[in-house]
Amino acid sequence: MKGKLFIAGIFIGVYTYVYLSSALVSATGDAKIMAKYWLNDLQVQLVLYSIIIVVPAHLYLAYVARKKHHMDWAVLIPFVVLPYMLGVTVQAMIL
Repeated sequence: MKGKLFIAGIFIGVYTYVYLSSALVSATGDAKIMAKYWLNDLQVQLVLYSIIIVVPAHLYLAYVARKKHHMDWAVLIPFVVLPYMLGVTVQAMIL
């Protein structure tokens, strides 16, 4: 189960970076900035709305790890929290 959580953590870290980049570009409202961004308008909206699915799915995976695989909270919490922190840190370093 740790392997699945690790892979999900990598996905969540990358997703957090892309989500924050898309949110920042979308919040500017400038057509020039949106034209230079590597995602078009529809893809940016898809990334922004996909948080409704991605975050609950990640939390459900952690719930399954806790209940069915009897993973200890001390091991589970880093797998749940650190991917988001990693994505935000990478985004801040690139800005």
